[in-house]
Amino acid sequence: MCFYVRVAVPLVHNLVSRVCTELADIAVSMKRRLLYPIRRLLSRYDDVMPPERSVTPTTPLPVNKSALPDPRPAVNTHRPLPPTPQAKGVKPRQKLELTQQPWYQSVDRKQSEELLKNCENGGFLVRPSSKGEQAHTLALWYNGRMYNIPIRHRSDGRYALGTEKEKEASFSSVEELIENYQLHELELKKGGEKTGRAMLTTFPSRSPC
Repeated sequence: MCFYVRVAVPLVHNLVSRVCTELADIAVSMKRRLLYPIRRLLSRYDDVMPPERSVTPTTPLPVNKSALPDPRPAVNTHRPLPPTPQAKGVKPRQKLELTQQPWYQSVDRKQSEELLKNCENGGFLVRPSSKGEQAHTLALWYNGRMYNIPIRHRSDGRYALGTEKEKEASFSSVEELIENYQLHELELKKGGEKTGRAMLTTFPSRSPC
């Protein structure tokens, strides 16, 4: 009796192990057979799902600011500006009269030559004219020679140098004329022939150069 029991226990154990293994294999096989169709079915639904809609941000409409009322109070733009304050101790610059200019001297033709004959090229002064038809004379020293060029006061109130010419340069004042030829060359003539070009450079004080 004991022999049969000893033989039967391993057999039962092996049988139970084989049954469990078979059941596990059957369960895995059924799981695969069931999951595969379910996955295919779900993949079909994934293909026909509508795409996600992108939300485009809305841009606010432009506002016409010119049409809106201005909350600021109205300003009188026609009110005159206040005068510029002067620094303490500084006097406003006053325009000098012609006779007060540093290059103007009340001398005659001979005296002007004495003042200019030792000056460099371009040395000059303005003096009263000895002729009644012209107001003043520009005395200029250039290349060892003296040039006395009349400053004409034209009928239109402007000033010009030399004899009357077409399209001649004219100026509103003698001061403006001198300032121009301190920056630009003046064409010089002697006896109707061109002798050179010079700018007004230096002027003597009350004593010769």
